[in-house]
Amino acid sequence: MNEQEQEACVGTKEEARPDSEGPPGQRRGDTAIGSVPGEGPEVVSETAEGEEVADLAYGLLVGVRMSVRYHERRRAWFEGWHNLTLVIALIFVGGVSLRIAERYPEAEWWLSLIVALALAANVILQFAQRAAVHRGLAVRFIRLEKRIGDWDSMPYPTYRDLVAQRLDIESEEPTTKVLLSTLCQYETIGAMRDDRAESVSREMAKIRWYRRALAPVFSQVGFVTRELRSAA
Repeated sequence: MNEQEQEACVGTKEEARPDSEGPPGQRRGDTAIGSVPGEGPEVVSETAEGEEVADLAYGLLVGVRMSVRYHERRRAWFEGWHNLTLVIALIFVGGVSLRIAERYPEAEWWLSLIVALALAANVILQFAQRAAVHRGLAVRFIRLEKRIGDWDSMPYPTYRDLVAQRLDIESEEPTTKVLLSTLCQYETIGAMRDDRAESVSREMAKIRWYRRALAPVFSQVGFVTRELRSAA
């Protein structure tokens, strides 16, 4: 093979090589805005190495940190309702309810109903148990984040093992609240990537206060799919 033929072959290989940088401000492997936990990270061939693996490892780190934020939010929400129902029961079971009943005898029935509803909600909806589930998942994701370590110099076998560990954790996750997951993704990417601050702020501005308030209860998949876009 002469020199011209060799140069032609090299040029063909370089043109066929995918651009690992992707669009400006985006790393391949980043968790997509609007996706949900459980959508597995990108897996490439055994020959992946260098910058390509670094991009994938960075995307894995973003996804893991988003999962930590998501489960901490879910834990806090369930713990808040658990504590609220206990406070209501303690207040009205104690001397406060007796004093109110002495002054307003007709209110005794309503006080008993409030206490019964609060305790029933705590038992039936299992606020404490659900909070414990999300606390455990957050701890496991934090441990996985520590294992990621130096993502920019990670060998591919290590990345593959970490992906398998992430999928094992995600297989035990309860049903995802999609809008809450998307909010956590915006917050995580906004905190990690200064070059995406503007696009993240623009997308978060579309989410009204009442949607944020209902995010822990309703997934609001239609709104996320129809209105929200990637901040890349």
